[in-house]
Amino acid sequence: MKFFWSALLLAFSLHVSGQSVEKLKKVADEYYDAERYLEAAEFYEKVISLSPGDLESRYRQAFSYLKSTNYNTAEEKFSALSVISGPHQPSSIYYHGFLTKIKGDFKAADSIFSTFLQLEPASQEKLLSLVKFQKAGCELGMRLQRAKPKYKLTSLTDVNSDQNDLGVIEWPVNGNLVMSTTRKVHSLQYYDPKFGDYLPSLISYGKANNNKWKETAFFKKLNTRWSQGTGSFTGDGRSFYYSDCNKESTCKVLVTTWDGKNWTEPAQLDTTINMPGTDVKHPFVTASADTLFFSSNRPGGQGGLDIWMSLRIDSSRWTTAINLGERINTQGDEITPFYSPAYSCLTFASNGLAGYGGFDLYLAKQLSFFEPKVYNLGVPFNSTLDDTYLFLGKSGYLSSNRDGNRLDVMAFPYGSLKEFFEYIMTNDAIIDFQYYTASSLDLYTFRMDDYQGYDIFFPTGRESAPPTFNTTTELINIHGAGVTPGELVRLTIDSRTDILTLANPSGHFAYLLSPDSLSNKYTINTPSKLQAVVNEVDTAGSFYEYAYEKVYFNYGSSYLRSETFVALDDLVRQFEESNIALIDIQTHADSRGDKDYNRALSEKRGVSIMKYLLSKGIPEAKMRVFAFGEEEPISENDSWYARFFNRRAQIIIHTETQVAYNKPETFLVMRSLDLKSAAQNLGIAPNKLKEWNGIDNRDLTEGHTLRVFDAGHKTPSMRNLINQKDIDDNFFLYTVKPGESLESIARKFKTIEELIYEINQLEEELKPGDEIIVML
Repeated sequence: MKFFWSALLLAFSLHVSGQSVEKLKKVADEYYDAERYLEAAEFYEKVISLSPGDLESRYRQAFSYLKSTNYNTAEEKFSALSVISGPHQPSSIYYHGFLTKIKGDFKAADSIFSTFLQLEPASQEKLLSLVKFQKAGCELGMRLQRAKPKYKLTSLTDVNSDQNDLGVIEWPVNGNLVMSTTRKVHSLQYYDPKFGDYLPSLISYGKANNNKWKETAFFKKLNTRWSQGTGSFTGDGRSFYYSDCNKESTCKVLVTTWDGKNWTEPAQLDTTINMPGTDVKHPFVTASADTLFFSSNRPGGQGGLDIWMSLRIDSSRWTTAINLGERINTQGDEITPFYSPAYSCLTFASNGLAGYGGFDLYLAKQLSFFEPKVYNLGVPFNSTLDDTYLFLGKSGYLSSNRDGNRLDVMAFPYGSLKEFFEYIMTNDAIIDFQYYTASSLDLYTFRMDDYQGYDIFFPTGRESAPPTFNTTTELINIHGAGVTPGELVRLTIDSRTDILTLANPSGHFAYLLSPDSLSNKYTINTPSKLQAVVNEVDTAGSFYEYAYEKVYFNYGSSYLRSETFVALDDLVRQFEESNIALIDIQTHADSRGDKDYNRALSEKRGVSIMKYLLSKGIPEAKMRVFAFGEEEPISENDSWYARFFNRRAQIIIHTETQVAYNKPETFLVMRSLDLKSAAQNLGIAPNKLKEWNGIDNRDLTEGHTLRVFDAGHKTPSMRNLINQKDIDDNFFLYTVKPGESLESIARKFKTIEELIYEINQLEEELKPGDEIIVML
């Protein structure tokens, strides 16, 4: 956000001129280089309106729309550029063809790619290879479009959600469906703000009495805070092979055994499978457990993720993995294998073989894996987007994002395996390897960079990095007894510093302090005037320190707000009580009222938080309150919203071991609006705001706060939502007077008209009584 406003200041520091165009372009380029493509496209639009002949900006804008999945606009922009001679013409033609292809118009896309070939761009060897690859995909698509599909896919609505749902397999023990999902499944699940959903977890469904699928709890035990991906079962359903990815290591294949009641503790396969320093995922084990197929980026492959095979030696050892060769593996990615030993058929997904677009599903058939015939499964199994995770059990299943920007599970009846495989192999869908494989990792597909579910297939990229922490100095433990249970214990270090805690039910209390605090003369007292007895002072050790989020209070109140309860509940979920050494609650007040009153009010606010955490299982001895009153404001601004942000509590957590946790940004509602409008302002789904803030569909009134975990959110209009990080003395709220316009207000405050327009995201003319944010 600070980058955004400083960029605006830079952009509008001059009136419209050649120099200001260059500054606008600099801002657009900064957004582009930072991969913030939505903002980049907006600023390139301003540049282009002032300088239509700037082809570099026009190309970058088109590419920004492509990367932000605004495909219709991107196609329009690349189409216009494709007829203009210059250095960007070849790549513009390519992307125009690519975008036409993913709409399913293979004939038109083929014509566009043919236009590229007529240019004979000798210097574009890599691009030429991609064009041939895409053209081959168009020819395949046109050929397969002539076939009448025998099968019909239906969305498995009982198990799909508004998040990514993928990788369905059947559990032979009871017929349950098992899959991965990025919806919230358990309380310790990490949220990934980059992609706007949770890391994948396992979930299962069984048939209810009404013949609908209903969630079951058989696999929840296997979930961790990190990523779990489905895999496969042995024929008896007693062994389950699946992938697990976490921040401390790469993705590994784990196996667990069903004992009739529970799954045993998962164990990693040996290093012939889980090669150190590489990712191993998407395991498929044969029914007899003698052969394992998996995806990996280990050395010796064709490039990207390849499919490998290993044979079992005994109960714990496997042979060195074998790469399935260049007929199956490409310089792109091959993932999600499924194998039928009875028919020697391997199905898999690839974005490096000729196809409709994104990941397509393929069938490899031959006695030898190294010289198989490879078939594209065609319609309806493949679309112009991503189609993966084919599983053939009692029913057929695959995962696709063809109906939106999320992966859903789709089901189909298929008769028998023999019937299914014969249909694919007689459907004119064989791949010609002379032209039909990609020769460059620069292949651009829908999946490769921008799709927000991208790392479902590459989950190590989806893990939230641990927030910045400090290692605290060694702490000293002061503890004592003789206090009325539940009473407030006050440790006074000097005239400005009191530290508060509560006595436990036995009348004991404890403080953790830095050693330099003890150089001062301190006293410990209680409201009943009982002088507490200090039993012992000893060394507590060193800890990791984390600045958790801030929570806020209403004017003159120490009652916890509804969103504060949600934030504190999240604290308890994300930090295990056994790992917490200490929680500091630093409370503040605004400047209304006298200092003594505000100091006392700060204390009450801290005690309210402490008592709520106590009710959630955090012991009294692990919490302390520092009450600062009005002495450390965030802003000296006397606006109502600045005063609101001053009425805060900062929570600092000290832990025994390092912790990765999710920390939101906080936005203050500046004027009443409904939940849907707030979500639109932020570019976030309304259900996310509900979940993060514990709210329903009610209107959000002025002064409500919203916790937002998605770092990729849009910059909202400051008329509606303001970020605590953006509180600055140079911002103020202004009410438009009769006869005033945007131009006259800008002149009045000696600021830039465009700056007011951008900050407030104005969509119509100002009217008397409108409130806007002005930045000086």
